[in-house]
Amino acid sequence: MRRLLAAAATAVLSAALLAAPPAAAAPADPPNLVANGDFNPTLGLAETGWVCEEGTVPEQNLPGAEFVQVMPLKDPFVPATVVPRPAPPAPEPAEPEPGTAPVRALSVQSAPPAPVSALDKSPIIKDTRLAGRPTASTRAECAQVVPVRANSSYTLTAKVRGGWAFLGSDYGTAFTPPSVREVTLTHTFTTGPATDSVRIYVHGWYGEATYRARDVVLTGPPSDTRVPEPPRGFHVGKRTSGSAVVYWAPAPGATSYELWRDGEPVATTANFWAVVPGLTPGQRHVFTVRSRNDAGVSAPSADFVPALAPVDEEPPQAPRIGLAGAGSGGALLYLDGSPTATDGFLIYVDGVVVGWTYAMRVWVPMDAGTRTVEVVAYNAAGPSPVSARTVIVPAG
Repeated sequence: MRRLLAAAATAVLSAALLAAPPAAAAPADPPNLVANGDFNPTLGLAETGWVCEEGTVPEQNLPGAEFVQVMPLKDPFVPATVVPRPAPPAPEPAEPEPGTAPVRALSVQSAPPAPVSALDKSPIIKDTRLAGRPTASTRAECAQVVPVRANSSYTLTAKVRGGWAFLGSDYGTAFTPPSVREVTLTHTFTTGPATDSVRIYVHGWYGEATYRARDVVLTGPPSDTRVPEPPRGFHVGKRTSGSAVVYWAPAPGATSYELWRDGEPVATTANFWAVVPGLTPGQRHVFTVRSRNDAGVSAPSADFVPALAPVDEEPPQAPRIGLAGAGSGGALLYLDGSPTATDGFLIYVDGVVVGWTYAMRVWVPMDAGTRTVEVVAYNAAGPSPVSARTVIVPAG
């Protein structure tokens, strides 16, 4: 009887589970319709649609940006963590025994094993904000026109401190008196039946103290009648012999972007950068980007033709290892490679490959005890000589 009851209960439970609707997927974060709402100074304000009065400049909060790493070509990156080594293409030489130098393995390994996706890094500088310094005749205002949808609700927020600060749109304003502590301003509004864009702004007050603003965010449905403007402000960031990170300044109201190379689409992304593989050193490439939202796709941007990647004829010199500090479970290393080390670094701990990085400052996990670290740099011509061994003693 107990077995029959148990079987019946199991059957009822199974039927209930099969009849139950599937769990809803967690909703994605709504896109920020404001372009460069964090006032990243590497993107430029005018290039992202901001129109600012005299006396407004992006300001970097130096204490918070202490750990920002400036890479070649002046692109800021936060410290990277070593990328676990992926399966390399066959044939692959045998790994060296622990405790031995990796010369045997590297002498025949001609191609770097890291995927190009390891280049995918955000160029955002952390802890930046807008410093608005009003005068007797100006409020140090920054404004932006954003495509929106008619008869729709929106929420505009920003974090401010300092002097009087105002956040608003064509539909009203939120403000706060001077404050030494950061305050979050919130302004909500509903667009009219014929509205297809809205002007949003942040400013101080005439003759008052400097205000500081960051994280200006407008959330709500993307426009379905007005496409965003094409992006501007292109530049190339970190590059390898066969790939590069291409950046552009985001466009107000855009929710994604199409990157085209030599007349062919190569990436669709919600970010304002993309990793482009398949480049050939010495070959000219032409890039364009198109902005997208629910109304459609913008016209192509102006052509962007980056400088040609050099053709590597010799491998890079052996890199040098600098120890920034050893902590619990690893160490932070500085890798001083030659300018021709375009394809990154292979990192060995106690003679065993532990990972790959394109960064020149990297956190390398390792067990407690006395460890030896060696690094090999790469470019299209092959691997460098092995670096000198560096002894590291991380904490347990």
